[in-house]
Amino acid sequence: MKINTNLILLAFFYVISTTAYSQETQEIIDKIQAIKKKKLIEKLNLSKDKSDEFLKIYDSYMSKDMSLNKEKRSVFKKLSHMSALGDDISSDKILNTVDELNNLDRAIQKNYEDNLGQLKESLTPAQLARFIVFENRFQYKLRDLLIDIRRKKGRIQQYENPFDEPIE
Repeated sequence: MKINTNLILLAFFYVISTTAYSQETQEIIDKIQAIKKKKLIEKLNLSKDKSDEFLKIYDSYMSKDMSLNKEKRSVFKKLSHMSALGDDISSDKILNTVDELNNLDRAIQKNYEDNLGQLKESLTPAQLARFIVFENRFQYKLRDLLIDIRRKKGRIQQYENPFDEPIE
């Protein structure tokens, strides 16, 4: 199963790094989330009833987290645009956008804290610790896979250039 998981993750990041967001990308994300949930349930050694309760809490948390992070990316993009325009944007608009970004960071943190509070009621302390460790390691693993794919993609492009010109 470990090879299949790694292959799916590798394929996911390859698709993300080489194509625009599409239905196929969403399907890969859904598959990765399904694998992640399955691994979490195994890692936490949850019974059927406990896993249903856990997944209800987890799905609610992830849904809100994804929504907040999407909104944060949008606000950050707006702030980046303002930054590029420099002094042509009013200070009030910039400060309001900075405050909006800060409020979203707080909402993301509050969502995480609320999730942990719910999980404390549902999981044993040892299971909660395994959950936190798994979540953090999973994120780093995904990041490392993406970095590896980007490095490999860069090397492949370099060797496939038939004109010996720099690729931009």
